[in-house]
Amino acid sequence: MAKEAADVVLADDNFAALVDAVEEGRSVYANIRKFATYIFASNVAEILPFMASALLQVPLALRVVQILAIDLGSDLFPALALATDRPEPGLMKRPPRGRAQPLFGSGLFRRALWLGGIETVLCYVGFFWVYLQHGYTDLLSLPRVDLLPYAERLQSPDGIVYVLATTMFHAASWRRRWATRTRAARSGRNCGASSSSATYGSRSAFSWR
Repeated sequence: MAKEAADVVLADDNFAALVDAVEEGRSVYANIRKFATYIFASNVAEILPFMASALLQVPLALRVVQILAIDLGSDLFPALALATDRPEPGLMKRPPRGRAQPLFGSGLFRRALWLGGIETVLCYVGFFWVYLQHGYTDLLSLPRVDLLPYAERLQSPDGIVYVLATTMFHAASWRRRWATRTRAARSGRNCGASSSSATYGSRSAFSWR
């Protein structure tokens, strides 16, 4: 009865298990936020090229097939790695968060917009650099060969330059995301994850074997 009524049931007589449980819970919370920030920032960098193409009438810098390659190649496995990251150093020194604090707050979305915007700007630098290297100086009046089928695109010099520019944008986006994931992973590399001996029930009581 005591175990069924308890919020926390200790598997041994060691109160240190509570500390391990709190650390593990904080680590899971932090990893979910890392995962969400990484995915949202990635989606921002995928949406902005379509908005720029519609509003500024510039060629679409990221094709649908390239987005699929990014999602399956450079987003899926790094995001899963962030979700299983080890606890960061100093995690238990942070003050407890309030119960009303949302998991996906406005700060997370602002950070995702900021990181996704930086990634998009850097990728567009590579995209327009290819056009500048091939003599295109009016970057807001580039030929819209992105509206042509791929086979017809390769039959014109404008189409070949466009393919090179989208490849540069895609490669820069791929490299930028792996760098972001690597920096996020390093923060928890030096701290080992503690396994918790606590299991959770329903109310506020303790029970020992």
